[in-house]
Amino acid sequence: MSKLNSTSRSLELAATSELDSKSSQRLIVLVPYFEADPTPLARRVWELANAMGTQVQFIALYSDLALESSLRRQLICMAAMINDDRISVEIDVIFGKDWLDAVKWHRQAGDIIVCLAEQRVGLLRKPLNQILQSDLYGPIYILSGLFSQNDLHSNWPVYIAAWAGFIAILFAFFLLQVKIDQLVKDWIQIFLFILSIPLEIWTIWVWNKLFD
Repeated sequence: MSKLNSTSRSLELAATSELDSKSSQRLIVLVPYFEADPTPLARRVWELANAMGTQVQFIALYSDLALESSLRRQLICMAAMINDDRISVEIDVIFGKDWLDAVKWHRQAGDIIVCLAEQRVGLLRKPLNQILQSDLYGPIYILSGLFSQNDLHSNWPVYIAAWAGFIAILFAFFLLQVKIDQLVKDWIQIFLFILSIPLEIWTIWVWNKLFD
């Protein structure tokens, strides 16, 4: 039986990440928007679910409202390919950008996280699987070779805006530090320089989080 969560919502991480130890094992499959035939991914997920005897939870995130309906169609199509008497499939399409929060929100005891090797996030386009492995305890299954990087949706205007903001932050703090050097002397100058460095790092971190 396939189950569609038809309510789009902004993701809010629960106050606790405590896992329900009584929950049955599932494959939590993180699905980016991609411009290719979903059959290879659906077939691979079915093989994993069938071999492990697990259920399947598809999760997709979107920050561009124009992509929501396409993502739903993709997930419904893949759910129809996988669903049979042994495997049930649930679908959740969420407005947001933070895959780590999405996983923590859905994850239950015994779940296995599945993601694509080509999925990249953040300003530095870091592989999603590396972020998950560094922040989560538990098994993560990485699928590779199903899609090329060109198949995955790339929002270049967003990336350009992200990098422009990053450069603007660096330039603004450079000007600030120049002013400190020109207007302030002695220990106050040193204090303000020291204060500006963590503030600059924090500002860059916040800006990067907006594009995760």
